[in-house]
Amino acid sequence: MNAIPSPASTTSRIDWVDVAKAVGITLVFYGHLVEHFIRWNVPAAADHMKWVYSFHIPVFFVLLGFIYKGRDISFGAFLLRQIRTRLVPAWAFNIVCMLAWIRAEFLQPDFGYIGEHGWLALLRYCATETLPMFVLGETRWNIVTWFLFCLFTIELWQFFLRPLLRDNKRLVVSIVGFGVLAVLIDSYAHPIHKLFGAKRHWWFITSGFGAMVFYQLGILMRRLGWLVSRQGRLRCAVLGALCLAITLVTFDLNQSVEDAGLSHALGHSTLPIVLLVSAKYGELWWFALTSLAGSFFVIYVSQVLSGSRVLKYIGQITLALMCLDGVLHGYVNPDFARWIVRLIPGPNAWLFTGICVLATVLSIASCVPLILILDKYLPFVLGRGVRRSRPTTHAGKA
Repeated sequence: MNAIPSPASTTSRIDWVDVAKAVGITLVFYGHLVEHFIRWNVPAAADHMKWVYSFHIPVFFVLLGFIYKGRDISFGAFLLRQIRTRLVPAWAFNIVCMLAWIRAEFLQPDFGYIGEHGWLALLRYCATETLPMFVLGETRWNIVTWFLFCLFTIELWQFFLRPLLRDNKRLVVSIVGFGVLAVLIDSYAHPIHKLFGAKRHWWFITSGFGAMVFYQLGILMRRLGWLVSRQGRLRCAVLGALCLAITLVTFDLNQSVEDAGLSHALGHSTLPIVLLVSAKYGELWWFALTSLAGSFFVIYVSQVLSGSRVLKYIGQITLALMCLDGVLHGYVNPDFARWIVRLIPGPNAWLFTGICVLATVLSIASCVPLILILDKYLPFVLGRGVRRSRPTTHAGKA
C-alpha cells in the first residue's frame, strides 16, 4: 500500500474534474436559492435544501484533494501563494458585500443602522468589523466565502503533514484521525463552545477537521489510481444513478441538530441539516453514506458529461462563482424568493423546481461577464496574477 507516483497527466487539467466543479457550483447556487423560500413556507424548499446540503460541499473537498500536488516549495512561497489564491478573493468579496450593505443603509437613512446610530457610527462599525475579519478568518459580510478560509486552513495543515504522509498507510491513519476529531468536536460542541466561545470557529478550524477527511480521501483516490483514466460512459451513468438513488433514500434520515446561530443570521429556523460550516454532521453513518454517495454521484455524472465545453469553462471559474454567489445569497436571492411567492402563491413542487433551476442557470450565466471583466482588469481579486504581455520581436534593422 505504498504511495503511487502521480501520473504524467497531472500537469494538465482533468476534464471531468472541471465538469464536476461545474456541477458542484450549480448545486451551491441552487441550494442557496431554495433556502430563501423556506421562510415563505414553500414545502419543497426544505427537502431540496436538505438534499443539496448533504453533499454539495464535501464533493468540492474531494475534488480539490484529487488534484492536489505535493510540490516541494518553501513555506514562504507556499504561504504567499495561498494568501493570493485563497484569502485575497475571500477578503475582496467580503468587502464588496460590506459596501453593498453600506449603500443599502444610505438609501434608507431613517431606518436600520444609520437611523439608530448615525452614519459615522456605521462607518466606524464597518472598519472595526472588517479588521478582525482579515485577522481571524471570518466571513463577516459574505458567508459563502467560508469555504476559502477553511480551504486555506486545511491546505496549511496538509503542507506541514505532507512529509509524514508519503506512505498511503499513514494517509489512511490521518483520514481516520481527522474523522475522529470531527466527530468529537460535533459531539462535544457545547463544552467546546463554553471553553472557547467564538474562537472555536476562527479560520474555520472546527469545520476543517471534517473537511480534511474529504480532502485527504481525494488525495488517496488519486494515489490509488481511482478514476484517473477515462471510464465507460454507460458504466458511469449506471453508477451515477445508483449513487443518486442512495442520496435520495438517505438524505432525510440524518436528523442533524439545527444551528441557532445560523437561524438568527438567516432570519428563519434552519432545518435539521448537515452544516459543514458549523461542524455539525448529525448521525455519523448517515452523514458519511449520503455525503460520499452524493460526491460520487457528481463525479460519475461529470465523467459522462466530460465533453461539455461549457461545463468545463464553468468548472474553471468556480472560485469566482462561489464568491459571487455570496453576493447573490445575501442581496438578490431573498428579494427574488419574496417576489416569486407573491407572484405565484404556493407553487407546487414541480413548478417550484423549474423556477429555481431556471433562476440558477440565469444566475450563473449573469456572473460570467462580470468574471471576464474582473479577470481582465482586476485579476488579483480572483486570486490570479497580473498578466504580462510578452515583448514582440520585430524583424528588420537593429
